[in-house]
Amino acid sequence: MKAPRAWWWDFILHASTFGLYTMFWLVGRLREVRRLGQHEVKPWLWFFVPLFLIAQLIALPRLTRYLRELEQANRVPAWGASRYVWITGVILVSAFFNVQERIATPLWTFVFAMLVWGALFTILEARFNTLKRNLDNPPVGDAGRGYKWWEWLIAVPMVCVTFIALPYLSLGALGVYDIDELAGGEVYIDAEGRFQFPVPTEGWVRVSPGTFAQDEALLEIRGPAEDIWAIVYHYEGMSLEELAHNRRQTLYGSLRRAGCEEFRQFSGDSLNVSTQITCTGMDLNTPSMWTTGIVESEHGVYELIVHMTTPAATYQRRKPELLRMTEEFEAL
Repeated sequence: MKAPRAWWWDFILHASTFGLYTMFWLVGRLREVRRLGQHEVKPWLWFFVPLFLIAQLIALPRLTRYLRELEQANRVPAWGASRYVWITGVILVSAFFNVQERIATPLWTFVFAMLVWGALFTILEARFNTLKRNLDNPPVGDAGRGYKWWEWLIAVPMVCVTFIALPYLSLGALGVYDIDELAGGEVYIDAEGRFQFPVPTEGWVRVSPGTFAQDEALLEIRGPAEDIWAIVYHYEGMSLEELAHNRRQTLYGSLRRAGCEEFRQFSGDSLNVSTQITCTGMDLNTPSMWTTGIVESEHGVYELIVHMTTPAATYQRRKPELLRMTEEFEAL
């Protein structure tokens, strides 16, 4: 049995490993419940509890009941009505994560939910620690305080990734790279009169160069939801046919289960030829789309690339808007 460990370290593990540590942690606590109270439980089944909201509705009240019985048996102040607040909190956070799989939400809401998740399971950890310290013959010691190799295997990489990625993502979410907002429902015209495209809704913001593009771009804008953005490029010495061929190969290879379509037409009222290439598929398990509008003019080739990787409901709602942007992209 594990000796009580520092609460702040377990908080970091619960909050920064996206629930993975919590799955292993529950298995460990249910082994302790079975050992101390002779409850008929299968600890390995609790590994899956954080994954399924329905399972939590049954498992969490049962877990708090087990803990309450052990506290009463060992003359520890039993967890009172506040345990229902704890259960409700965990279920609400899990429900939020389920909603987030369908609808895109601001980054800060996810970060806040993970912090609440970590806090809730740190509270539960504290109650287990109090119980262990008050056992008549505690089968724990300093030798059981450390972490197993698999715990370090989970903790170190995921904590490092979280603490490296979170500041960078937070800067974008807080608008650090923002320059100005584009007027929704109107046509954006380049300040130098080189190109234009429709801005379908509010929420599109021009950002600093290099935010999304590795190469030099004429314009970079952030969309109205997470992981939606657009870039405008200008090419000289390259034909529309050559760029379209390269772009088809690149976009098709960037997605899983990809499918691509291409449509050509005259751009606006001019004789400039434009092509729209759209590739859809999956990025990991999230719907993703790349759509590009390429226009060949006497001043070279202009390209508007729009990217979206977002939960299914947001994806379906935003897709027509983004396709319209590249379809009506024009060189002036």
